[in-house]
Amino acid sequence: NDKSDLVLLDIDMPGMNGIETFERMKDFVPEIPVIFLTASGLEEDVVSAIKLGAVNYLKKPYRPQELLRRVAQEFDKR
Repeated sequence: NDKSDLVLLDIDMPGMNGIETFERMKDFVPEIPVIFLTASGLEEDVVSAIKLGAVNYLKKPYRPQELLRRVAQEFDKR
């Protein structure tokens, strides 16, 4: 099975930002949960991601345990 179970996506990426990537991704695999990672202090970035359907987000720097907890939360929903 080539299907991903969850995607971690950074908002600030070269070429195409995470929001644009997420918008394109949803055309092909709308059911995959996405957790955004961001160093941005811009609340509008996070709001945009959540409005598009992101399941969660983490502000950098974050503790690895927190990332693992949020990923586990998504898998517990299934």
